[in-house]
Amino acid sequence: MPIELQKFANYEALDGTYQYDSSHLFGVKGLISENDYGDQSRFRVNSEDDYGAEFNEPGVYYYHLWICKNEYLIHITSSGRSKEADEYIAKIGQRILSKFG
Repeated sequence: MPIELQKFANYEALDGTYQYDSSHLFGVKGLISENDYGDQSRFRVNSEDDYGAEFNEPGVYYYHLWICKNEYLIHITSSGRSKEADEYIAKIGQRILSKFG
C-alpha cells in the first residue's frame, strides 16, 4: 500500500494540488466520505463513472484517501480484490493523523 506525503510551501499550493488530485477524473459514485479526517479529506473507491473506468480490471477495488494536515498532503492508495479494504485504509489514515498530534 503506497503512502505519499507531500509538503507544500503554502496553503494555496496545497489546496490546489488536493482539489485537482482528489477529484480530477473521478466520478461521484465512488465517494465514501468527505471531511471525516479533517476539513479537507476525501476517501473514495473506483466506480463505473470514473474517467477510464472501462480499463479497470473487473473485481479489483482501487481505494484512495487524501488528507490535508497543516502544510502536508497525505495520499494513501490500495488496490486488491477485497471490498472490505476500506476499513484497513481508514485505520492507516487515523494512525497517520495521530502522529501529527
